[in-house]
Amino acid sequence: MKKTYIILLFVVLGVVTVNAQGIRYGVTGGINLHTTSGDVDTEGVLVGYYAGVKSIYDFSQNGQGLYLTGTLALSEKAFKTVPIELTPNRPETSTYGKVKTHSVEVPIRMGYKFPIGRTVKLLAEAGPYISIGLWGNYDVYTNGKKVAKYNEAFDKYGIRRCDFGLGMGLGLQYSEHYQLNISYNHGLAQLTHPEKKEKMFSTPSLYNRTFNITISYIF
Repeated sequence: MKKTYIILLFVVLGVVTVNAQGIRYGVTGGINLHTTSGDVDTEGVLVGYYAGVKSIYDFSQNGQGLYLTGTLALSEKAFKTVPIELTPNRPETSTYGKVKTHSVEVPIRMGYKFPIGRTVKLLAEAGPYISIGLWGNYDVYTNGKKVAKYNEAFDKYGIRRCDFGLGMGLGLQYSEHYQLNISYNHGLAQLTHPEKKEKMFSTPSLYNRTFNITISYIF
């Protein structure tokens, strides 16, 4: 697992350093629509923020065709476990957990620009991402009230700090400066610690699933 993180890190560094003179930079911001998959029963989709800086390198001089883009962003993700009724047939007695994490996320995408007008282009892109957790918390609610709070979601009994996976997206670019993107990230990293006897989640598998909607300005 550590070797995978190291390889992805070298990929990121290579993208940043290659042909730096031809790279354009910008800012990006938007929202995450996040849930999970695996053996943990989660409920609904929770919203988090997404903000950072991005770069783009066009392989053609006319700004069409193949391009490479990367983002360095602060990303918030959250999920809620399905409520468990403490008293059968009485949902008001339920208890559930809510996890919220804040991470540095670096997606790298290879894409293609399709002109659909004089100033508008359709963007299609795909590639890997890696995410490193910074901080997070895990709250427990019973009867609608918070009864416990754990300030470290990334401890040895919580979820793993590192995540990676594959992503794809579609977008629109207007006047070479403005971009609207909708992306999906499919996490491949196992987030829980099934080998631990004492753990936050008694489950052998948990994976991130995130839709991302952003608006960017490229200088």
